[in-house]
Amino acid sequence: MLVLKVPPPPNKCSIESQRKHAFRQATWADNVDGLHTPGIRINSEEFRKLGTPEKMVSLLKYGEKFTLEGHPQEYWGRNYLSILENLDATANDIDRLVSGGWLEGPLHYRPWLVTPLGAVVKADKFRLVVDRERLDVEVRYGRRVFSLGSGPVPL
Repeated sequence: MLVLKVPPPPNKCSIESQRKHAFRQATWADNVDGLHTPGIRINSEEFRKLGTPEKMVSLLKYGEKFTLEGHPQEYWGRNYLSILENLDATANDIDRLVSGGWLEGPLHYRPWLVTPLGAVVKADKFRLVVDRERLDVEVRYGRRVFSLGSGPVPL
């Protein structure tokens, strides 16, 4: 699904403001393959030099394509108490993930599916947890259909 939102008219704000506004669109940093370009973390040529089969290089670089089975029901999950109890650590970790290119956002709109976040805090470690258990989304991979809310999708 492609989501685009038009930036504000040029006469309303500066070029820098327009760029900041555009950056908060879900597809702003995508390449022609629909991948979030800042999130690509492999060097294809290095894998090829190591003799990695081309199919594996492609899988690592582009991921696996799944087909959505039907239209998922809208879902806006609420975050767990562990997030509310650790707001500063949560904000810092989300900033780290966004600046590293692993996440996009914050967005100007609420996506159709919003999964709840939780946090695991142990001594000096902090981890965000995405809970997708309640998602009622099925995808097709080859001839098999899997629910994204039922754990890892076996490939």
